[in-house]
Amino acid sequence: SFNHFTRMTSGVSTIGYTQIEFSFWWIGTGADNSKMQLYYSTDNGANWTLVDNPNGGYFNNSLWQFHTVGLPQFDNQQSLMFGFRLRNQDSNQTYPGNIGFGLDNIQLSGLSTSPNLIVLEEISDTILCMGDSLRLSFSASGNYENQNSFIAELSDANGSFLNPLIIGSLTSTNSGIIDAVLPETGLASEQYKVRIRSSNPPGESESFLPDLMIGLRDTIELVLFPDIDSYFCENGSVTILAPEGYSEYLWSNGINSNFIEVNSEGFYSAIARAEGGCILGVSDTLYIAEEGFPSGAISYNQISGTYIVQFSVNTENTSTVSWEYNNTIFGNGFNTEFEFPFDGTYNVKAMLDGPCGFDTLQIDVEVIKSLGLGSLLKTSGFSFYPNPAGEFLFFEKPKSSQNRNYQILVSDLFGKTLRTYSANELCNQLYLDLTGIPNGNYVLSVVQDFRSDSMFFSVLKR
Repeated sequence: SFNHFTRMTSGVSTIGYTQIEFSFWWIGTGADNSKMQLYYSTDNGANWTLVDNPNGGYFNNSLWQFHTVGLPQFDNQQSLMFGFRLRNQDSNQTYPGNIGFGLDNIQLSGLSTSPNLIVLEEISDTILCMGDSLRLSFSASGNYENQNSFIAELSDANGSFLNPLIIGSLTSTNSGIIDAVLPETGLASEQYKVRIRSSNPPGESESFLPDLMIGLRDTIELVLFPDIDSYFCENGSVTILAPEGYSEYLWSNGINSNFIEVNSEGFYSAIARAEGGCILGVSDTLYIAEEGFPSGAISYNQISGTYIVQFSVNTENTSTVSWEYNNTIFGNGFNTEFEFPFDGTYNVKAMLDGPCGFDTLQIDVEVIKSLGLGSLLKTSGFSFYPNPAGEFLFFEKPKSSQNRNYQILVSDLFGKTLRTYSANELCNQLYLDLTGIPNGNYVLSVVQDFRSDSMFFSVLKR
């Protein structure tokens, strides 16, 4: 056409921007008088002003060319528009023929007149530990170059940025989030600060986080102690305590206080955190046992031919044992012995003391000073075993009496015959059945040729 005008359909505000530049790629073919001209408007298209085009316009170029136009009139406009007029004519106002024009990659750019501003948002948790992760959200306004980095910095323990420590960064020209990490070591303080600065152009946040309390992360031994001992009695309980001064507790059974009541046998442990969570207390495992009440049974053995009686007690849930006769303590421990003054029956007590209470065992001890097996052997050569006896007793006669008959009598201490055993001259060994004879002391007599040899022996059946 002879005269065609193409334009932007709406204006662009350049308020707050300077050094506005309008750039584009163009191509045009035809006569030299067939040109494309650039215009601009600052009143939303009501009036158009011709830009001082090179050579009066853009024409006669068969290759794409890049061109940039910048005028002070483009700056700080409420509505800036651009248009192109396509003219197809010569000096005689004739139409020499078909021509072609093309435009591509049209751009408008400028610099903001407002200063760059970085605003760091506050975080909710201002109590942290060395080594913690920290998400820092910030907004950035203004103009930043493509290679700009936003850098998060930590002050020293006094809040000074004279020698800041970089804790994170983000390459960007816009607002964003920096995933920062606090150092693993440092001084514990309540005056740490954090800021964000830009690298290109240089700048820093105008707002800081409030003072941060950053503590040293450490693990210490958490000592558990029961209120009495590491056990509980039957149908009872025990309290296990953790040290005070921690803000959080977690026991192996899920309880969150600094103590637990235990009424079940097993292993228990706890962890605790100090204020801020930086100090972690970890306990060893504590085994809590269930204890029963003391119980047991007394056994004894009299040393043949003496008044010495050896005592022992088989017990459960017992810590100490005291022995008493005639209201007098005569021994301590699970085993003891005592020499009685003469033959007789004596009441002996074993007093048991355990974690969960007391108990007293009693037994009547019949003490008779026996002649002893040795006395009989010396006088007659007979042998008996064992002594004390149980359900049986073996008898052997000496070789010198093999051709003589004999009788063996078992009597109580009052002379009453309880058993009689006979042996002929061919029997030199005899098995004496003591079934039915209760525990106690007895007299065994060997009668032959109107001669009698006697000895004391004891029956002690388990």
